[in-house]
Amino acid sequence: GIKTMATRQVTIKDVAKQLNTSVGSVSKALTGKPGISDTMRQKIIDTAKEMGYTANRSAQCLARKPINIAIVYPYAWEQYFNDIITGIREALEELRDYNVIGKFFQFSDIYSELELCRICDNLVREQIDAVILCPASVISCESCLLNLHSHHIPVFLIGNDFKSPGQTGCVRVNAYMSGQLASEILCFMTPPGSNFVIFLGDNNILEHREKVQGFRDKLSNHHYLLKTFETHDEPEVASVLTKKALYEIPNIQGFYVATGNSLAICNVLREENRSREIKVIATDLLEPMIPLVKDDTISAVIYQYPKEQGRQAIMQCYHYLVEHSRLKSEILVDPRAIFSSNL
Repeated sequence: GIKTMATRQVTIKDVAKQLNTSVGSVSKALTGKPGISDTMRQKIIDTAKEMGYTANRSAQCLARKPINIAIVYPYAWEQYFNDIITGIREALEELRDYNVIGKFFQFSDIYSELELCRICDNLVREQIDAVILCPASVISCESCLLNLHSHHIPVFLIGNDFKSPGQTGCVRVNAYMSGQLASEILCFMTPPGSNFVIFLGDNNILEHREKVQGFRDKLSNHHYLLKTFETHDEPEVASVLTKKALYEIPNIQGFYVATGNSLAICNVLREENRSREIKVIATDLLEPMIPLVKDDTISAVIYQYPKEQGRQAIMQCYHYLVEHSRLKSEILVDPRAIFSSNL
């Protein structure tokens, strides 16, 4: 029978001895290298598993050069991106013994192609191993993605998927499901014949379009989406458009705020004494929004798990670089509805 090593960690030598084969053959089988038959490889893998063998990853990793991952993100929307960065830092801490190093770079203008290109040129010169990019604008990112791709530097996006040939992978919220959740909650909370308005950031962004589509598809009979406004995530624009909606659209019963700007929109509702009659479904739970959820100015929040998106992006990047694993080009993180009862 197969001997298990209860008192100490099983080594490659133990597996080789059990099968009466060489350490080299076992090493080839367990690291996926050529030079042994498929039958023998499988036999070694099965035996190692039964004996409780686990690779000493730390030793393997410390023996190779460090993996340098650049994390590039904007100064904008500080609290949202800070949650993503927290998730990234936690994942990097998990991988600290595996010789993985994160290097952080910020850009100030989300629409500046030039600023992003300068950062990317610098990353190419530094011979960075991979880039995690938190993009905010399709326009500013495309040439940078293609530049990094031409230098064989894999790029993983967080939050948005541009479907660019320059990207290797992407982690983002399941935006279609977010829209469906918001629609279902509003339809449940409002009477038949109610009219709804959506405030989103930018209709050019895939995630924002998917939220609108999910919302439309989940609308029940006798509830109507009358208008979609683009705020470009500018609070001042959101305020103006909220007033426009209140004065121009009859019988509004619900707002779905599909990106940021919930605070600006809620402030206008309060100023106009409409916060009790219009149900607001917001997106992401920033600290100043908590009192608004507690007092029912915001009826529910669609939480997008930004921290989990950051963590998953690092892990996706690591598995790609180290294990050369075939990965899903896109990981979707399911959102969750938050009410005052489960804050």
